[in-house]
Amino acid sequence: MSRRTVLVITLALFGSTTLAAQSASEQIEPQAISIAPHPTAMVPTDSLAPVLVFAQPAGLLAARTFDDRLSPQDTLRRKSVAYSDWYALRLRVHRYGSYTMLPLFVAEYVLGNKLLKQKDAQYDGTRTTPVDQNLRNAHSVVAGGVAALFIVNTTTGLWNSFASRHTVEGRKLRTIHALTMLTADAGFLYTGYLSSQAVNHGPPDARKHRNVAVASFSIATAGASLMWFTRH
Repeated sequence: MSRRTVLVITLALFGSTTLAAQSASEQIEPQAISIAPHPTAMVPTDSLAPVLVFAQPAGLLAARTFDDRLSPQDTLRRKSVAYSDWYALRLRVHRYGSYTMLPLFVAEYVLGNKLLKQKDAQYDGTRTTPVDQNLRNAHSVVAGGVAALFIVNTTTGLWNSFASRHTVEGRKLRTIHALTMLTADAGFLYTGYLSSQAVNHGPPDARKHRNVAVASFSIATAGASLMWFTRH
């Protein structure tokens, strides 16, 4: 084989190898490095320090949602509501007043039940003496304590409910509590109306007075327990 023939073959092989390498390089996209803030990185917005993210092939790059690209300043924030010292004082009075509710209810029920038994015995003829006046006075004093408690707690509760009207957190719970206690207030007003009939009439009226009082006690206890056990 002559030198000329060998040179031609060598040039042909070198040319085909170069073309193949060039064709392969055109099919592979270069892997560039971009500088961008990482979607999950906790980087202060006032910081200029970049976060390096190695670019991935287009088919492997995960899609980002719009929320992932939001900065902390772009997200919605809860509206802050400032409460006064008077609000805290009313809340404290309201809360500690509610703790005296159950003892007053129990005392009122025990005294009222004794009065009812004496009235029943008087109408049955097994008791010849009038109903114990001291027992009746004690019952009236405790009833006055219940009335005073609900006047104070209704006033402080409605006042604070109006003051916290812009607070979204716990609004449903506060509304249920307020409606429940207002229902109990209406029941106690009706109980007071029936008290005069319980004194001047027979056992059926006294028993009706007691049943309405017990129903009001139960509603008030349920409304207060809602706030006690949820730590509001």
